[in-house]
This record gives sequence, structure tokens and C-alpha cells, in this order.
Amino acid sequence: MVSIVFYIILLSSILLIGIFISAKIDKKKKSKLRYYFIISFTQLIIIWLISNPIRKWQIEYSKENGINLVELVEKYKMNYGNYPKSLSEIKEKSNLDIPSWTALGTKYSYELFENGNYSIGFKSYYGYNFYYDKLNKKWNADD
Repeated sequence: MVSIVFYIILLSSILLIGIFISAKIDKKKKSKLRYYFIISFTQLIIIWLISNPIRKWQIEYSKENGINLVELVEKYKMNYGNYPKSLSEIKEKSNLDIPSWTALGTKYSYELFENGNYSIGFKSYYGYNFYYDKLNKKWNADD
């Protein structure tokens, strides 16, 4: 999987080349084409610089809410002797407001396996799937 940084660098390079080419065209034709490239380049850099910390916050916040789900599932098992078949079952029996959406705008997934174990996860940016490893008490990502 190619990183988003690769695409940012590629697009930045194309825009920089566009700035130089349009500057030459502007001299010959007395136009102001280069300003469009400069504005586009500036917007790209600003958006990238702002979006990266926001993306990281969204993922971390989603993990924290996911931990709350894990705790609710474990509490459900302590109260009822088995894991719930779905997250809505916890909501129905406990009347708690359980998080179903991540800060990324994706839904948390919950799967109960036949062996009595379960999985909680969510989809993230760039096709990554985060899932909680309850044995090691940490989030893992795969693509």
C-alpha cells in the first residue's frame, strides 16, 4: 500500500512544476496563470498540515471509545454469564448509551465467535482496520 505522503509529494511536485511553467507562460502572454498554481500548492500544504493531527486525534479518540465498548462487553458477561450476540443487546438490557460510531464516521464492528470469544474493531483511513486484542490489551491495525 502506497502511503498518502507519496501522493502529497507527487502532487506538490506537479504543482511546483506548474508554477515554473506558468511563470514562463505568464511572461510571454502577460497572464496571471501562475497564481492559480501558487494558491493550489498553498492549499495542499495547509490542508495536509491540518489534517494529519486531526486524523491522529480521530483514531486515538475512536480507540478510547472502543475501550469503553470492551469494558461494557466484559461487564455484560459478568452480569449475564455470556457475551452479547450484538452491541444492541447491551443497549437493550442495560439502557446505556453505547458508542456505535467512531470519530472517523465509521461504525464499530462487533463479532461473537462460536468459541465464545469476540472481536471489536473499526475501519480507519486508507483501508486500515483496527481491532482490539484483549489478551495484550492494545489495538492492532491491518490492511
